[in-house]
Amino acid sequence: AALHAASAQDVADALPAGLDTPVGARARTLSGGQRQRVRLARALLAEPEVLILVDPTSAVDAHTEARIAQRLRAARAGRTTIVLATSPLLLGHADTVAHLSAGRVVATGTHADLLATDRGYRALVSRADGDADSGPAGAVGDRTGGGRAAPEGRAAGDGPVEAGRARR
Repeated sequence: AALHAASAQDVADALPAGLDTPVGARARTLSGGQRQRVRLARALLAEPEVLILVDPTSAVDAHTEARIAQRLRAARAGRTTIVLATSPLLLGHADTVAHLSAGRVVATGTHADLLATDRGYRALVSRADGDADSGPAGAVGDRTGGGRAAPEGRAAGDGPVEAGRARR
């Protein structure tokens, strides 16, 4: 189930001994996107009550990102998830998004509401040149789950963050 949610079944299937294949501490034999999906699967498998994810899909293609965004909600049902991301695909699956700027929440709402009402948020998630003080948006909601992934060059306190409790 964790491999499915992280869209990582193909990674396991391609390894010589499947899930029993050692990949080493840095998993250098895997691509960045494969490593990211394996990390996410491991985090989901742990089933923590609260799970924090930082740019969990930054190294995967748009189709894989869309699959992961859809599957995380079900994978994290009934538990709290916090996601730091600017991905419209991830943020679109969150019930509540918190837009952070200069380390402070400047707006909250759904992804669609913030796109319609918050120019800085819109510039941030559309990846257009926008407010330099804006950083990741955050979402508080039950549509996106998470795992732990390494930060991808984003300053703490900037941008969308999503967090929430998934419903069963």
